[in-house]
Amino acid sequence: MSDISRQPSLFYHLGVRESFDMANNVILYHDTDADTALSLKASSGNYYFIPYIVTPCADYFCCESDAQRRASEYMQPNWDTLLGPLAYYKETLLNDIRRAREKYQGDELAKELARIKLRMDNTEVLTSDIVINLLLSYRDIQDYDAMVKLVETLEMLPTCDLADQHNIKFHYAFALN
Repeated sequence: MSDISRQPSLFYHLGVRESFDMANNVILYHDTDADTALSLKASSGNYYFIPYIVTPCADYFCCESDAQRRASEYMQPNWDTLLGPLAYYKETLLNDIRRAREKYQGDELAKELARIKLRMDNTEVLTSDIVINLLLSYRDIQDYDAMVKLVETLEMLPTCDLADQHNIKFHYAFALN
């Protein structure tokens, strides 16, 4: 999954496996960027997600992104105080989307997602994991127009480059199809 050029194909194959009820899927990711790893982990659904790192001695270690994040926060504690409320808000949105997907279906899910989207008034809370979860939720209720509108709205935002990410492009192309 680390090779960005192969991600669309891999997501396609994961979707095919999912359609055949093949639930035991493992995603390996060379964790060089914590944000990308979190995005891929969020978009990987119920798959086993295994990030790994390579040491300068060419040793491979399986690692948890949370542990890396905690280590980087230890190195720069001021960022946590500055970005803490924003990170909390992002986590709350993400949890609300996940809860809505578990609790609602069909039109009820569409209404709940509309309420959640109204709370996203700041582009700083738009992260790839939130967008992917919204796209997956819209896909589940087959609201392809909402998927297209979400990605096209992201494309229009001048300070947002989320629409350029391969996993978001994949879902956008799926919705257009």
